[in-house]
Amino acid sequence: MATNNANGSSGGNSPAANSSNPVAQNAAARRALIPGPNTQTVRRIQQIGTFSPTYTAGQQQTIIVNPAPVGIITRFIIRVSANIAQGNAETQTRVQNGAAAFFSNVLYVDTSNQTRINCTGWYLNQLAMLRRRRILGGALTSDISGVGGIGANYTSNIMAAPSSVTTSVPFVTYYEVPLAYGKDDLRGAVLAALINATQSLTLTINPNFFVTSTDTVNVAEAAYQSSSSQLGVITNINITVYQEYIDQFGGLALPQIDLGTQYLLQTVGGYIPVANQDLIVPYSNFRLFMSTVLRYNNSGTFSAGSDVNYIAIRTANATDLIHVDPYTLTLQGREWCGDDLPAAYYWINHREKPLFTNQFGNLSWVFQANNVTGVNSTVTVGYEQLALMNQLPAAGAIPSGG
Repeated sequence: MATNNANGSSGGNSPAANSSNPVAQNAAARRALIPGPNTQTVRRIQQIGTFSPTYTAGQQQTIIVNPAPVGIITRFIIRVSANIAQGNAETQTRVQNGAAAFFSNVLYVDTSNQTRINCTGWYLNQLAMLRRRRILGGALTSDISGVGGIGANYTSNIMAAPSSVTTSVPFVTYYEVPLAYGKDDLRGAVLAALINATQSLTLTINPNFFVTSTDTVNVAEAAYQSSSSQLGVITNINITVYQEYIDQFGGLALPQIDLGTQYLLQTVGGYIPVANQDLIVPYSNFRLFMSTVLRYNNSGTFSAGSDVNYIAIRTANATDLIHVDPYTLTLQGREWCGDDLPAAYYWINHREKPLFTNQFGNLSWVFQANNVTGVNSTVTVGYEQLALMNQLPAAGAIPSGG
């Protein structure tokens, strides 16, 4: 029988082979743990917190959520509803990130006091689309949608962020905060059913949800931009957090590799490009990178590729794994999920062949702009990665070459 490494088997399917193969043991334990018609486990989702904060434009406010110490957590779902309005007589116009910018930061610290998620709300929104190959919360519309009443009937209570605001209007959005890599891929899932173990999910409401008409820096993180210097207002905020987890796994062997893996989400900004010169930023070692998202804020202008020469992934020996113009890169994104990211955002998909940084010694992403307006022109990057806990102390020499 052929070896199937993707399923974690090696050396045949005999009990003797599997008993000595930790990868095969992990795969078998994962299969037994994922809820299905022939398993004892169940998938549950429960509300773990509701919050009604008061928003003041320009002031940062954080909400700390304490996850329930039950089950094996795979993700959190967050629903935000509010009313948004103009502050005086201005018009507030939705910009790039829109509803996804309600949270400026989402931070998750696990039961081992390790930071796994430290990223912006817009990145979580984009990642949710890239993970499922369709827009989070999107409903399909067909030529017969109205015949039987099927269609986007609940949109106003799931995703609502008007393109312009001149009066008080409803605002609703959802976030997915994944701890496991996939619904049936438990790498990164967190065992929460532990005595005295603590973990936290911290949500930061965006102090720059509204920005002035002349703002070229904070507009990259904003939801709405004013027609003047007057900022808008948010009222009647309601935030509900749900925890999705696997339960009823007593007596089962647990997938040790999956639970010993961290699914890390991170956004880092402030890289300043120089026109027609390579901006080279290395990836971290001891990581599997599943995707990279780059955003180019050209001093408040968000172009759909016209100010970028190329984007590349470069190995230690200067060999490029990817070297494409922004339009070809966007074409690849369309082939994966059928939609574009907002203008000035670029997604490099590594899912079919993750970037294992140790394989190349050093690995970097490369960004070359052909137009840099000024010092406020910056590149921000979002990383989706997997890492084995305690890998660094046990690691040998990193191989060089590529």
